[in-house]
Parts: sequence; structure tokens; C-alpha cells
Amino acid sequence: MLLTLADVATRLGQSVRQVRYALKKGELPARKVGGVWLVDESDLPATPADARRRAEKVAALQQEVAEALAPHVEPGARYSVTTIRAFVDGVAIWRAAREQLPADHPALPCLASCNLAAARGAHAFRARAKADAYDAARVHAAEAIAWLHMVSDPESLALAGQIEARVLPALGGLVRRSESRSPR
Repeated sequence: MLLTLADVATRLGQSVRQVRYALKKGELPARKVGGVWLVDESDLPATPADARRRAEKVAALQQEVAEALAPHVEPGARYSVTTIRAFVDGVAIWRAAREQLPADHPALPCLASCNLAAARGAHAFRARAKADAYDAARVHAAEAIAWLHMVSDPESLALAGQIEARVLPALGGLVRRSESRSPR
């Protein structure tokens, strides 16, 4: 929706003169139509109330992500690969798969490789090495899912669903966190 300078001033709690000055400095994009300056509503800076609501949403989302990625650790416990949710869930699924699937099922080595790569990532020192190891774990998990779907039976499909619901999201979070700490 296009707004006049007077509308913009009202929404921002400023004078029309202040809005004109923001236009002149290039802080607010606008265009002249028929001799009247118009500003697209989506180009308006956030009001303090908008900024507060956005900050609250971001904080809530960050809390949800932190809880989803948080390791299952008691306070004060030391760091271990067993505190990484992707590894813990991956090992549990691998053990279940070993019991439910034939020993020569092609998904089993993929699941084992996924867990080994997650362990490598957990113990890697450099952020880039961590991200690469967690990314490799995601690739192995995806291969396991593919094999479970290609050689499908109810047990295989249930295991594939568990990997997709529990392991892949946790690994994705680890990749993103590692990449955010890695120099570009």
C-alpha cells in the first residue's frame, strides 16, 4: 500500500518535515507520482511496538531452537558425544534397526557412518571441521532413509520416519551453529 508523507509521518510519530529529511538523506525510499511523494508501506521502518513484537518473536524462536537442539545433559555434566542429541538419537535408531532389519540391510552401514561422523563433528576442534563432519552425518542419514524407503516394509518406514524427525533436524542445527562460528 502506498502512503503519502503525511500518512508516513503519522505512523512514525514524526513531522512531515522529518519524513522529508529522511527521504532527502536516502533513509526512506519513495517515489513521486503526479507531483506527490509516495512511500510503500513495506519500506517503513519498524515502530517501537513493531520492533518489540519482532524481538519477542525472535527470542521465543531462539528459545524453541535452543530447547530442540539442547543436549540431554544434567546441569554440571561434562561435555561428551553422548550429550549431542543427534548422536544419542542416531545410536538409538541404529540399535533398533540392528534388531529389526536383516544384518545385510544396506541402511545399517549408513546409520553407523552417520553416528561416526556425528562423533567426529562433536570432537572436531575447528568450526569448519565440525560443520563438515555434521554435514557428512546428514548425508549418511539421508542415504539410510533412502535405503529404508527402497527396501520398504513397515519397520523400515518407521525407522526412516524417526531419522527424519529426530536425527536430521538435530544435525541441521549443528551444521548451522558450526557454520555460524566458522570464518568465511
